[in-house]
Amino acid sequence: MRRILILIATLLTVAPALAGPLDGPKAQGLIGERPDGYVGFVVDVVPVEVKALVDKTNAERRAEYEKIAKQRGTSVEAVEAIFGEKLVAKASPGSYVMTPDGKWVKKQ
Repeated sequence: MRRILILIATLLTVAPALAGPLDGPKAQGLIGERPDGYVGFVVDVVPVEVKALVDKTNAERRAEYEKIAKQRGTSVEAVEAIFGEKLVAKASPGSYVMTPDGKWVKKQ
């Protein structure tokens, strides 16, 4: 239980650093947060620079998740799930989030 609390505390301090430049494309409804801790495409066609930003962000997130998993002695999948839950919960109203069953919904 203590390990989980430490992991959650770590995630809460790192999560804000994982947003930033995504705010514009999120506000435009192009991208959104997925429950697996990564950013996904809400629409089929996005500008090249948005795709590059998402690819870069997801690679950085993956590296951070791997680092945290190694430090905490847990699986990357567990870290992804915790981050995904937190990032979806922190998403701004009006932005898109993916439900666990894979559907995009506008957050209220």
